[in-house]
Amino acid sequence: MRKAIIITCLTYLVFFFPLLNSNTFIGGEDPEGYHYPVKYFLYQSLQKGEFPFYTQRIFSGFPMYADPTAGYLNPLNILFVMLFGPFNYYKIMHFIFYLLGSLSLLYFLKRKFGDNLLAFAASNLVYFFNLFNLYHQKHFEIVLSVYTLPLCLLLLDRFLTKADIKKLIFLGGILLFDFYNGSIQILLLKLAVLGVYIVLFDNKLVLNVRKYAVFLVLFVLLCLPLLIPAFLLYTESSRKGGSYKLYEGSFAPIMAVNIIYPFITGKDGDYKWNQVNDEYFIHETYIYQGVSVVIFGFLGLFLLKDKKIMIFSSVLILLFVTLAFISYVPVLNNIKIPIISMFRYWGRSTILLSLVLSIGTYGFFIGDTSSLDIRNIKQYLRIYIIPVLLFILILLFSLTSQNTTKAFNLFLNGAIKKDIYMIFWILILVSILISLKLKNIKMTFIILMADIVFFGIQVMATQFVNINQIKVQERILIPDDSMYKKVYIYNDTIYKNMGLYYSSNGIFGYSQMEPELYSEYLYDVGFADVKVPTSFSDTTIKFNKYNTYDFYQKLTDTLGVNQILNSLGDVIY
Repeated sequence: MRKAIIITCLTYLVFFFPLLNSNTFIGGEDPEGYHYPVKYFLYQSLQKGEFPFYTQRIFSGFPMYADPTAGYLNPLNILFVMLFGPFNYYKIMHFIFYLLGSLSLLYFLKRKFGDNLLAFAASNLVYFFNLFNLYHQKHFEIVLSVYTLPLCLLLLDRFLTKADIKKLIFLGGILLFDFYNGSIQILLLKLAVLGVYIVLFDNKLVLNVRKYAVFLVLFVLLCLPLLIPAFLLYTESSRKGGSYKLYEGSFAPIMAVNIIYPFITGKDGDYKWNQVNDEYFIHETYIYQGVSVVIFGFLGLFLLKDKKIMIFSSVLILLFVTLAFISYVPVLNNIKIPIISMFRYWGRSTILLSLVLSIGTYGFFIGDTSSLDIRNIKQYLRIYIIPVLLFILILLFSLTSQNTTKAFNLFLNGAIKKDIYMIFWILILVSILISLKLKNIKMTFIILMADIVFFGIQVMATQFVNINQIKVQERILIPDDSMYKKVYIYNDTIYKNMGLYYSSNGIFGYSQMEPELYSEYLYDVGFADVKVPTSFSDTTIKFNKYNTYDFYQKLTDTLGVNQILNSLGDVIY
């Protein structure tokens, strides 16, 4: 156990060492514009002995408790925010959840396949530190949910061995945390993984069906305190009726090459999002797992020679292919699928692939590589025939799409460059071939670690932020006579939910459940974006061309704005 904890902590420090600095935090537009101000307002309210069910600091009035991503009804969030403050709380939660998930991964793999610390170190790298997870560090609710998937599998596996109801209760508690932390999409993926695992590994499935049914009913009932207000808020938001199209975050099949080749694109050569056109986004679908990981991981699945695990992995890959490329799946891409259509960015289902490769990597390090030959592999290949055929079908179907051509050109122009990244990737590939020939397991580990760490550090370099960039309440000084008044701050650094830092009331804000009618009303007034106070529509530009004073008067008459402040905090109207 001690060695495992050391491995877990050292691996964490490789990527998150900057967090040891008390002034350094995980940054990005979402943490700085959403998570930190939301938790600051929660902390501030709790310090006053109040619970912030509702606030007028954003959207001219908004029920904060009903927004799932805010996590206001999550007891652990409240506890950690109270104990550690609105900024440090996530640092502590992040490490604790990672540690629990990592050690759970160890015990799960140990129970299934035997103990091997080197295999665990490799598998841990693959699951927790692939580039998808590293890039998504800014999505707090997603990260914490992904980190606890191994713990969920461990609890379920132990329940299947010995039907102890306590394990189901603990499992239910983790899933409830996901729901009350706003990670509903990842929760659905986790439930899918657990469901597949139950069907394949529960030898008493028929006898346990009633227990699972009761578990689900109780789970739904316990979700109702948030589910009901969140659904009512959802029906008033722009997301109602599945208005988000599935192609938002759907991966172009031809870009599946990014699983084995790092997509280096965006600003200044960083691993950043890019946009092919108005209807196709790359930024939520960066899924580089590592070329070494894919090769060793899939070979490891064959080395395990566990048919049920192979079927389990095959079903997860099938789910990944279906969801990640759903925009190109015939029939499914043209219908509103219940629940599925309520969410976008199903490229996040890559966590299923990460889990499969993590298990396979463990298998490679504990298996007998000398037994690898074409004949042994062929006998198990048929297990994966369905996801492979589905992907080929989707790929062929997508070749006529204009987006496919644009995505391919973007890849050629953004990734195929004669630079250090390409050279390093080629060196990794050559090293893999050499290690397979030499059958040197230590060399294999070094290659895998170099692959993940080299590219992963490029991602993490832009993920951290200094506390001075977070403390927005110090950027401008709100006059005392502006407190508790409705104020319009003309300042492009005060965006999204940063108005929650101030005691004055505000007209802007950010939420996945932002009221649709209110957003349209702001646009009619003259603002182009409900999240950014300095973003104007054509209406405003034309209006300001003639008389800025009249526009300010319009804000007062239509939105009840009492004062307008400039970027320094001075009252200008």
